Amino acid sequence: SPSPSSSSPPPTPGTLQVTPKGLTLSAVKGKPASGTFIVTAVGGPVNYVITSPNGKVAVSPSSGLLPAAGSWVTVTVTVQSNVAFSARVVISPGNLVVTVRFSIKA
Repeated sequence: SPSPSSSSPPPTPGTLQVTPKGLTLSAVKGKPASGTFIVTAVGGPVNYVITSPNGKVAVSPSSGLLPAAGSWVTVTVTVQSNVAFSARVVISPGNLVVTVRFSIKA
């Protein structure tokens, strides 16, 4: 039987890196606030999915493909809430977390 090493392996899937790991946003009551974080592929291509914990936190784009190592995407987080809160946005694979802290401007 042929040895497994005779065929070239598929490209190694990459891992994700997220910067920054936290966003602090504030807005006047009733107005939206937004910030961004960057998701980078390390070591190879990655299909990513970003999940938001609740309806007050919107992320765009919420999924996509980083086609090669070093590819990156800027993700926009938009918050609209009448109360201050803290939430965790989860980026998969890897279960990376960006903590979003939102406060109301007086």
